[in-house]
Amino acid sequence: MIKKSKELKDLRDEYFMKMITGALPLSAYDEFVSKWKQAGGEEVVKALNTAYNSK
Repeated sequence: MIKKSKELKDLRDEYFMKMITGALPLSAYDEFVSKWKQAGGEEVVKALNTAYNSK
């Protein structure tokens, strides 16, 4: 999960910085979400929710 979290954070940072600076249009957000899911974003969220709810 830690490795995936770093990969997902790097992906987020890349897309958001490019959208903020205008290098990518805001419509690129849908592409970001697709890549985030492919990189395992939903699994990380599920694991974090499970860990949080088990406290």
